[in-house]
Amino acid sequence: ARRLSRYAKEFVPVPAVAARPVTKWLAFGRKARRADVRAMTAQVLRAHPSSVGGFRDSMSQHDRRAALATLRDTPAVILAGDRDRITPLPHARVLAGELPHAEFVLFPEAGHELTYERPVGVASRLRALLDQAAD
Repeated sequence: ARRLSRYAKEFVPVPAVAARPVTKWLAFGRKARRADVRAMTAQVLRAHPSSVGGFRDSMSQHDRRAALATLRDTPAVILAGDRDRITPLPHARVLAGELPHAEFVLFPEAGHELTYERPVGVASRLRALLDQAAD
């Protein structure tokens, strides 16, 4: 992450074909669709390296429990894939534990990219949350 943060060029010259296996391993569960991995890889390769590096570095150093305290009384849903390598399941459980009114939803065999892997389940949970907020 630190190396990426200092990278001065607009993109890292990595061919998509070389980046796809890394994207698949890092962001997806076992049954990732090839088209989804391709789309996610394209998104990653378009991101500015210093932004990606800075974000990743920040994520690894920041304990968000204090920030979550401001949302303790807000309805929420925590969506987690049990194969998520970016926000591992123990981290998702900590988030849910800090938000007592949150619904915790576990998607078996899914990774971090739930909108690709479980779009119907994600949409359903978000719709329920919005309906709850509207009441």
